[in-house]
Amino acid sequence: MPRKKKKDLAEFQEWLMRDKFISDSTACTYASNVRAVIGWLDDLQDVKVVERGFRNMALDVSRKMLAARRTAWKHFVEFADVQKNIKLAFPNRLPSHRGPPPLPHAVRGALHTLTRKGIFLQKQIPGLRWSMFLPDVPSLPTLRFNDPYQRGQTLEVARKEYQALREWSGFTAGDDAPLFPVKFGSTTPYPATAFRRELRQYKKDMGPALDPLPALQKAALAEHEEVVAQSQGVKTGLTEITPSHSTAALAALIEGNLETPYLVQGSKRQELPGEAGPTSGAGEPSGREMTHDPLTPTEQLAAVADLES
Repeated sequence: MPRKKKKDLAEFQEWLMRDKFISDSTACTYASNVRAVIGWLDDLQDVKVVERGFRNMALDVSRKMLAARRTAWKHFVEFADVQKNIKLAFPNRLPSHRGPPPLPHAVRGALHTLTRKGIFLQKQIPGLRWSMFLPDVPSLPTLRFNDPYQRGQTLEVARKEYQALREWSGFTAGDDAPLFPVKFGSTTPYPATAFRRELRQYKKDMGPALDPLPALQKAALAEHEEVVAQSQGVKTGLTEITPSHSTAALAALIEGNLETPYLVQGSKRQELPGEAGPTSGAGEPSGREMTHDPLTPTEQLAAVADLES
């Protein structure tokens, strides 16, 4: 006979309200969480079995839900001991990983591909399914699948990413299963709330190889700020002030039109302290004067070389 949701743990709820001073609604929630926990446990008195049950539960529920169930179970263990003189097991060790398991690096790469440049929002990824893939064309370097959020649109997945998803999920094109399941063979989608964590770890693992340009620009700006500070008499970490900076020049070369700190369009290079010699006049420019036409990257590097000489 199935258990009645509101009456099977009525005595436990009454004990919570009477001895623990817990409100009626909270006691009802605790009872609901205890029912959920019991469904994961094969033996309520074996500590190892209970710990294994909580570890398995951690793969399918959020960290917040797992904590709520663990708290409710702790109260239920105390209730069974005090009121019924029955010893139930409580997991002494928390699960090694709360929430869904971490994705392999290659699967994180596929997730990054699908979420970059706004192809899909993170909350849309759980809606992608293996049944959306179109028939494979072996001569093509990618596999295509229908975009479920834009009718008539198709997207492409690289074969290496497709293979990584197959190995993680256990499914293949045409199967009625989520593209990103929570674990191998599961029909439960990987929770969108965990994608931010996985993408953050992927970017951390890739480092500058994923997007080197922002770090390059940051380094160029830092160099420029130190040189400007030294020109104003402020001591910085730089031991020498030189008019050429390889980081800034390299950034200009990569972007094609990024102005370096020493090659400002329509202006003259300012002399730095200690740079003026007996042959340089007060109004005489030291360096090449830029025209209003932007320099090409090659011309910018050549100008930097002129300054060095």
